[in-house]
Amino acid sequence: MRIKIPVIIALSFLLLFAGQEIYSNRSAAPVARSGGAGESTCAVSTCHGGTPNTGPGEVAITSTATNNQYSPGATYTISVTVTQSALVRYGFEILVGHHSGFNATQGTILITNATGTQLITSGQKKYVTHRTAGTIGTTGTHTWSFDWVAPVSGMGDLGFYVAGNATNDNNAKTGDLIYTSSMVLAEATVSIANSMEHPWIGLTNAGTDRNNELILKNFPKGEVNVEILDVNGKTISSKLHATQIAETRIQIPTQNLEQGIYFLKTSSESLVKTQKFVVYE
Repeated sequence: MRIKIPVIIALSFLLLFAGQEIYSNRSAAPVARSGGAGESTCAVSTCHGGTPNTGPGEVAITSTATNNQYSPGATYTISVTVTQSALVRYGFEILVGHHSGFNATQGTILITNATGTQLITSGQKKYVTHRTAGTIGTTGTHTWSFDWVAPVSGMGDLGFYVAGNATNDNNAKTGDLIYTSSMVLAEATVSIANSMEHPWIGLTNAGTDRNNELILKNFPKGEVNVEILDVNGKTISSKLHATQIAETRIQIPTQNLEQGIYFLKTSSESLVKTQKFVVYE
Protein backbone atom coordinates (compact mmCIF):
# COMPACT_ATOMS: atom_id res chain seq x y z
CA MET A 1 0.00 0.00 0.00
CA ARG A 2 2.85 2.40 0.70
CA ILE A 3 4.09 1.90 -2.86
CA LYS A 4 0.72 2.50 -4.53
CA ILE A 5 0.01 5.87 -2.91
CA PRO A 6 2.70 7.91 -4.74
CA VAL A 7 1.84 6.15 -8.02
CA ILE A 8 -1.79 7.19 -7.71
CA ILE A 9 -0.72 10.75 -6.87
CA ALA A 10 1.64 10.85 -9.87
CA LEU A 11 -1.02 9.59 -12.26
CA SER A 12 -3.50 12.14 -10.94
CA PHE A 13 -0.97 14.92 -11.47
CA LEU A 14 -0.32 13.87 -15.07
CA LEU A 15 -4.01 13.77 -15.87
CA LEU A 16 -4.52 17.17 -14.30
CA PHE A 17 -1.56 18.62 -16.18
CA ALA A 18 -2.77 17.22 -19.51
CA GLY A 19 -6.21 18.69 -18.96
CA GLN A 20 -4.72 22.08 -18.09
CA GLU A 21 -2.54 22.02 -21.21
CA ILE A 22 -5.54 21.49 -23.46
CA TYR A 23 -7.64 24.02 -21.60
CA SER A 24 -4.87 26.65 -21.55
CA ASN A 25 -5.05 27.12 -25.33
CA ARG A 26 -8.12 29.22 -24.67
CA SER A 27 -5.78 32.01 -23.55
CA ALA A 28 -3.60 31.93 -26.73
CA ALA A 29 -2.65 29.65 -29.57
CA PRO A 30 0.86 28.12 -29.42
CA VAL A 31 3.50 30.06 -31.36
CA ALA A 32 4.13 29.18 -35.02
CA ARG A 33 0.84 27.38 -35.71
CA SER A 34 -0.42 29.66 -38.50
CA GLY A 35 -0.39 26.96 -41.18
CA GLY A 36 1.70 29.13 -43.53
CA ALA A 37 5.36 29.91 -44.25
CA GLY A 38 6.31 26.31 -43.42
CA GLU A 39 4.48 26.28 -40.08
CA SER A 40 2.09 23.60 -38.82
CA THR A 41 -1.36 24.16 -37.32
CA CYS A 42 -2.93 23.10 -34.04
CA ALA A 43 -4.10 19.88 -35.75
CA VAL A 44 -1.26 17.88 -34.21
CA SER A 45 -1.32 14.98 -31.76
CA THR A 46 -0.41 17.10 -28.73
CA CYS A 47 -3.06 19.73 -29.35
CA HIS A 48 -6.11 18.97 -31.52
CA GLY A 49 -6.90 15.94 -33.62
CA GLY A 50 -8.15 15.78 -37.18
CA THR A 51 -6.95 17.05 -40.55
CA PRO A 52 -7.14 20.77 -41.44
CA ASN A 53 -9.84 21.96 -43.86
CA THR A 54 -11.91 18.75 -43.76
CA GLY A 55 -14.96 20.21 -42.03
CA PRO A 56 -17.87 22.20 -43.48
CA GLY A 57 -16.63 25.54 -42.10
CA GLU A 58 -13.85 27.95 -43.01
CA VAL A 59 -11.52 30.72 -41.85
CA ALA A 60 -11.15 33.89 -43.91
CA ILE A 61 -8.83 36.93 -43.90
CA THR A 62 -10.04 40.32 -45.12
CA SER A 63 -8.48 43.77 -45.15
CA THR A 64 -9.42 47.35 -45.88
CA ALA A 65 -6.66 47.54 -48.51
CA THR A 66 -8.09 48.32 -51.95
CA ASN A 67 -7.44 45.61 -54.57
CA ASN A 68 -5.22 43.79 -52.06
CA GLN A 69 -2.56 46.48 -52.40
CA TYR A 70 -0.89 48.43 -49.60
CA SER A 71 0.74 51.85 -49.67
CA PRO A 72 3.90 52.26 -47.55
CA GLY A 73 3.11 53.83 -44.19
CA ALA A 74 -0.67 53.49 -44.54
CA THR A 75 -2.80 51.81 -41.86
CA TYR A 76 -5.20 48.98 -42.66
CA THR A 77 -7.65 46.92 -40.62
CA ILE A 78 -7.10 43.16 -40.89
CA SER A 79 -9.98 40.86 -39.90
CA VAL A 80 -10.12 37.11 -39.30
CA THR A 81 -13.44 35.25 -39.33
CA VAL A 82 -14.01 31.61 -38.38
CA THR A 83 -17.32 30.13 -39.53
CA GLN A 84 -18.65 26.79 -38.32
CA SER A 85 -22.33 26.09 -37.74
CA ALA A 86 -23.64 25.09 -34.32
CA LEU A 87 -20.45 26.00 -32.42
CA VAL A 88 -19.82 28.98 -30.15
CA ARG A 89 -16.12 28.85 -29.11
CA TYR A 90 -13.36 29.74 -31.54
CA GLY A 91 -9.65 30.48 -31.68
CA PHE A 92 -7.12 31.69 -34.25
CA GLU A 93 -3.53 32.63 -34.96
CA ILE A 94 -2.36 34.79 -37.87
CA LEU A 95 1.20 35.37 -39.06
CA VAL A 96 1.21 39.02 -40.12
CA GLY A 97 2.99 40.73 -43.05
CA HIS A 98 5.43 37.89 -43.67
CA HIS A 99 8.31 38.60 -46.06
CA SER A 100 9.69 35.26 -47.29
CA GLY A 101 13.09 36.72 -48.15
CA PHE A 102 13.68 37.86 -44.56
CA ASN A 103 11.48 35.19 -42.92
CA ALA A 104 10.16 38.06 -40.84
CA THR A 105 7.10 40.24 -40.24
CA GLN A 106 7.14 43.63 -41.94
CA GLY A 107 5.14 46.63 -40.75
CA THR A 108 3.67 47.41 -37.34
CA ILE A 109 0.81 45.60 -35.59
CA LEU A 110 -1.64 47.66 -33.54
CA ILE A 111 -3.93 45.70 -31.18
CA THR A 112 -7.29 47.45 -31.22
CA ASN A 113 -9.14 45.03 -28.93
CA ALA A 114 -6.86 44.04 -26.06
CA THR A 115 -9.68 42.12 -24.37
CA GLY A 116 -10.10 39.61 -27.17
CA THR A 117 -6.74 39.63 -29.01
CA GLN A 118 -3.03 39.87 -28.28
CA LEU A 119 0.34 40.15 -30.01
CA ILE A 120 2.91 37.37 -29.67
CA THR A 121 6.44 37.28 -31.09
CA SER A 122 8.79 34.48 -32.10
CA GLY A 123 12.14 35.67 -33.41
CA GLN A 124 11.39 38.12 -36.22
CA LYS A 125 7.88 36.80 -36.78
CA LYS A 126 4.86 38.43 -35.20
CA TYR A 127 1.43 36.94 -34.70
CA VAL A 128 -1.99 37.99 -33.48
CA THR A 129 -4.01 35.41 -31.57
CA HIS A 130 -7.04 35.21 -29.29
CA ARG A 131 -7.37 35.75 -25.57
CA THR A 132 -9.75 33.71 -23.44
CA ALA A 133 -12.35 36.49 -23.51
CA GLY A 134 -12.12 36.53 -27.31
CA THR A 135 -13.02 32.88 -27.88
CA ILE A 136 -16.77 33.20 -27.42
CA GLY A 137 -18.71 34.28 -30.50
CA THR A 138 -22.25 34.14 -31.75
CA THR A 139 -23.46 30.71 -32.80
CA GLY A 140 -21.77 29.76 -36.05
CA THR A 141 -19.17 32.51 -36.44
CA HIS A 142 -16.66 34.80 -34.76
CA THR A 143 -14.51 37.70 -36.02
CA TRP A 144 -11.36 39.36 -34.65
CA SER A 145 -9.75 42.54 -35.99
CA PHE A 146 -6.53 44.53 -35.55
CA ASP A 147 -4.69 47.30 -37.40
CA TRP A 148 -1.52 46.92 -39.44
CA VAL A 149 0.72 49.80 -40.50
CA ALA A 150 2.39 48.95 -43.80
CA PRO A 151 6.22 49.09 -43.93
CA VAL A 152 8.42 51.44 -45.93
CA SER A 153 8.62 51.07 -49.69
CA GLY A 154 10.53 48.29 -51.37
CA MET A 155 9.14 45.32 -49.39
CA GLY A 156 7.05 43.97 -52.26
CA ASP A 157 4.46 41.23 -51.67
CA LEU A 158 3.70 40.35 -48.04
CA GLY A 159 1.84 37.27 -46.82
CA PHE A 160 -0.77 36.84 -44.10
CA TYR A 161 -1.35 33.24 -42.95
CA VAL A 162 -4.05 32.15 -40.53
CA ALA A 163 -5.23 29.00 -38.79
CA GLY A 164 -8.66 29.06 -37.17
CA ASN A 165 -10.17 26.60 -34.71
CA ALA A 166 -13.87 25.85 -34.25
CA THR A 167 -14.28 23.83 -31.05
CA ASN A 168 -16.97 21.75 -29.38
CA ASP A 169 -15.73 23.05 -26.00
CA ASN A 170 -15.46 19.58 -24.44
CA ASN A 171 -12.11 20.36 -22.78
CA ALA A 172 -10.41 17.69 -24.91
CA LYS A 173 -8.54 17.57 -28.21
CA THR A 174 -11.27 15.64 -30.03
CA GLY A 175 -14.12 16.98 -32.13
CA ASP A 176 -12.47 20.31 -33.00
CA LEU A 177 -12.12 21.55 -36.59
CA ILE A 178 -9.04 23.40 -37.88
CA TYR A 179 -9.15 25.62 -40.98
CA THR A 180 -6.41 27.56 -42.78
CA SER A 181 -6.33 30.45 -45.22
CA SER A 182 -3.93 33.06 -46.58
CA MET A 183 -3.86 36.49 -48.15
CA VAL A 184 -1.16 38.36 -50.06
CA LEU A 185 -0.99 42.16 -50.11
CA ALA A 186 1.08 43.62 -52.93
CA GLU A 187 2.94 46.91 -52.67
CA ALA A 188 1.03 49.55 -54.61
CA THR A 189 2.73 51.26 -57.52
CA VAL A 190 2.60 55.05 -57.31
CA SER A 191 1.80 56.80 -60.54
CA ILE A 192 3.16 60.31 -60.98
CA ALA A 193 0.32 61.14 -63.33
CA ASN A 194 -2.29 60.13 -60.76
CA SER A 195 -0.68 62.08 -57.92
CA MET A 196 -0.97 65.54 -59.48
CA GLU A 197 -3.40 66.95 -56.95
CA HIS A 198 -1.75 70.30 -56.30
CA PRO A 199 -3.37 73.23 -58.13
CA TRP A 200 -0.16 75.24 -58.40
CA ILE A 201 2.66 72.72 -58.63
CA GLY A 202 3.96 71.08 -61.78
CA LEU A 203 6.34 68.12 -61.80
CA THR A 204 8.69 68.13 -64.77
CA ASN A 205 10.64 64.96 -65.59
CA ALA A 206 10.09 63.69 -62.07
CA GLY A 207 10.47 60.03 -61.29
CA THR A 208 12.75 58.99 -64.13
CA ASP A 209 16.08 58.88 -62.31
CA ARG A 210 17.92 60.42 -59.39
CA ASN A 211 19.52 63.21 -61.43
CA ASN A 212 16.31 64.90 -62.52
CA GLU A 213 14.63 67.66 -60.59
CA LEU A 214 11.23 68.63 -59.36
CA ILE A 215 10.27 71.99 -60.80
CA LEU A 216 7.65 74.02 -58.97
CA LYS A 217 5.85 76.66 -60.95
CA ASN A 218 2.86 78.98 -60.78
CA PHE A 219 3.38 79.80 -57.11
CA PRO A 220 1.15 82.34 -55.38
CA LYS A 221 2.92 85.51 -54.35
CA GLY A 222 4.49 85.51 -50.90
CA GLU A 223 6.46 82.98 -48.91
CA VAL A 224 6.24 79.26 -49.61
CA ASN A 225 7.94 76.55 -47.53
CA VAL A 226 8.92 73.49 -49.54
CA GLU A 227 9.64 70.17 -47.81
CA ILE A 228 10.54 66.68 -48.98
CA LEU A 229 9.29 63.93 -46.65
CA ASP A 230 9.96 60.19 -46.59
CA VAL A 231 7.19 57.58 -46.32
CA ASN A 232 7.29 57.80 -42.52
CA GLY A 233 6.65 61.55 -42.62
CA LYS A 234 10.20 62.48 -41.64
CA THR A 235 11.44 65.74 -43.17
CA ILE A 236 14.48 65.19 -45.39
CA SER A 237 14.85 68.76 -46.58
CA SER A 238 13.07 72.05 -45.98
CA LYS A 239 13.54 75.49 -47.51
CA LEU A 240 11.60 78.74 -47.39
CA HIS A 241 11.19 80.55 -50.71
CA ALA A 242 9.99 84.09 -51.37
CA THR A 243 8.01 84.51 -54.58
CA GLN A 244 7.35 87.93 -56.07
CA ILE A 245 5.55 86.91 -59.22
CA ALA A 246 3.15 84.09 -59.99
CA GLU A 247 5.45 82.48 -62.56
CA THR A 248 8.42 81.95 -60.25
CA ARG A 249 10.05 78.57 -60.85
CA ILE A 250 12.02 76.85 -58.10
CA GLN A 251 14.22 73.86 -58.73
CA ILE A 252 14.48 71.20 -56.04
CA PRO A 253 17.34 68.74 -56.68
CA THR A 254 16.59 65.06 -56.04
CA GLN A 255 19.92 63.52 -57.00
CA ASN A 256 20.80 62.76 -53.37
CA LEU A 257 17.60 60.82 -52.72
CA GLU A 258 17.66 57.05 -52.66
CA GLN A 259 15.23 55.04 -54.77
CA GLY A 260 11.74 55.05 -53.29
CA ILE A 261 8.55 56.97 -52.58
CA TYR A 262 8.60 60.54 -51.24
CA PHE A 263 6.17 63.34 -50.53
CA LEU A 264 6.45 66.96 -51.59
CA LYS A 265 4.81 69.31 -49.08
CA THR A 266 4.29 72.97 -49.91
CA SER A 267 2.95 75.43 -47.35
CA SER A 268 1.86 79.01 -47.95
CA GLU A 269 -0.08 81.40 -45.75
CA SER A 270 -3.35 80.22 -47.22
CA LEU A 271 -2.73 76.67 -48.46
CA VAL A 272 -0.92 73.44 -47.52
CA LYS A 273 -0.66 70.62 -50.03
CA THR A 274 1.17 67.28 -50.17
CA GLN A 275 1.70 64.99 -53.14
CA LYS A 276 3.66 61.84 -53.87
CA PHE A 277 6.58 61.39 -56.21
CA VAL A 278 8.90 58.50 -56.98
CA VAL A 279 12.67 58.40 -57.46
CA TYR A 280 13.83 55.50 -59.64
CA GLU A 281 17.24 54.05 -60.29
